[in-house]
Amino acid sequence: SNPQQLILNSISSLIFLTTSHTEQYIDNSSLVIDSNAIKGVIGFIKNQTISFDNITLTANQHGVVLVYSPELKPLKESKRLVVILMSEIKNKGSYWNANGQFQWGAAPTLIKHIAANIVINTPKKFRVFGLRNNGERGNELPLQKIDKLQSFSVDSGIAPWYELIFD
Repeated sequence: SNPQQLILNSISSLIFLTTSHTEQYIDNSSLVIDSNAIKGVIGFIKNQTISFDNITLTANQHGVVLVYSPELKPLKESKRLVVILMSEIKNKGSYWNANGQFQWGAAPTLIKHIAANIVINTPKKFRVFGLRNNGERGNELPLQKIDKLQSFSVDSGIAPWYELIFD
């Protein structure tokens, strides 16, 4: 099967299958996804301040930012959150042909990651892990604390997926 299609379909499945009520609307030339268990912005997000409940972030590129609860709970109530940050997904050899049809190409798939600064406004302690391509936890990321806010930064070269674990 086609890896680019699988990645895009898994993100679409998250959006449309995580809750019975999901709002989608356009704001500042970006598609906003809003439900209890998943929130996201897709589009022109470079250097924009994006806020979801108690999470605020700024990305360095246009692309996709999604935050969801694997437990399908409201973000503030979840003990685990997954953050997805990516700017481009492309198979080797994919292109638009002269007839306007997209040719999917094949593996390997290029995923461009987005660097971002993410601030969590919570009194809860939490840890952040980069996630590997197979979903396993990778390295723990360092947190910075300013007053009641805790933040972490992700480099564009680490991973597009991060897991937050709350105590």
